[in-house]
Amino acid sequence: MEIPGHPEYYADRTGRIWSNRHGRWHLVKSIINGTGYQYTRLSGRELHLTQRLVCAAFRGEHTDTLPLCIRHASKQQPRRVRKQRYLRWGDRSEVKRKSFVPLTYDEKRDILNHWLDGWNQVELAKIYDVSQPAISYIINGKTKV
Repeated sequence: MEIPGHPEYYADRTGRIWSNRHGRWHLVKSIINGTGYQYTRLSGRELHLTQRLVCAAFRGEHTDTLPLCIRHASKQQPRRVRKQRYLRWGDRSEVKRKSFVPLTYDEKRDILNHWLDGWNQVELAKIYDVSQPAISYIINGKTKV
């Protein structure tokens, strides 16, 4: 599909960007920056977030009410593009970052007690609505209790 606002650039279903600028097709190389986000350099020196380009090609341009390209696949890397079917436009309220939920000292102590009683980390993560690595940090002493 053609990328709106960027003639002669196209996105495919797997999240790759293609160019037909000189009458022949070639794959545009993407760049992964230090934080793990995938960018693509289109004509000139300007970098574009590849995920937003793919979302624009398959879902249309973003609006003021839905400015973010959101991934809704559970088992994919959060910052890299994989397939267009997992992308859609959304707003900040739809983004849930489970690993940054603050836990009280009482909750952390309860997590440790439950783990000593034989509960596994995934069950505890679901109960306290945090990620499994957050539970692991508490159990292994990387988070103060």
